[in-house]
Amino acid sequence: FIRLCFLIQISAGHHGGIGRITEVSSLYIVKSLFFTSSCDNMGGAFFISMVQNVKVLSSHFSNIMSDKFGSIYLSGIYSVMIINCSFKNSISNILGTSIVAMDIVTIQIIHCNFIHNQVKFGSGGAVALESVEYVVTVNNRFISNSANQHGGAQFINGRNGECHVYIYNDSY
Repeated sequence: FIRLCFLIQISAGHHGGIGRITEVSSLYIVKSLFFTSSCDNMGGAFFISMVQNVKVLSSHFSNIMSDKFGSIYLSGIYSVMIINCSFKNSISNILGTSIVAMDIVTIQIIHCNFIHNQVKFGSGGAVALESVEYVVTVNNRFISNSANQHGGAQFINGRNGECHVYIYNDSY
């Protein structure tokens, strides 16, 4: 459980500039601020893998840099909820600047702001989802995000042709 954290200028060489969290049942990140973190590999802020349920609530990520796979990298997770969060001024060289999720059953992104994020050599300017089954996005704002390949705002690639995507009231 990560709550009411304020972290500035944290970096790592391999996975998760702020933290690598694996093989736990649940993870909650609540009302936290993360500024200017970086990672030379995956997950500029967090590398999260093999966790049953992840909730990121009312948190802010700004100026996060990663070589690949965004501010928050998620892999091998059953359920992800990201609600009332903001992602600003982040850069990734490959695939997604804010949220990168791979091999996820269900992901919900609700009431989030994605502002001025950039993928230099890949897809998913703000959000990149690979091998997912259910995607729900509701009332999100995407402003000035870019990718040099596919999906300046969002890139979604299902699992073996089986992906259900529900997008409600997002603005681009």
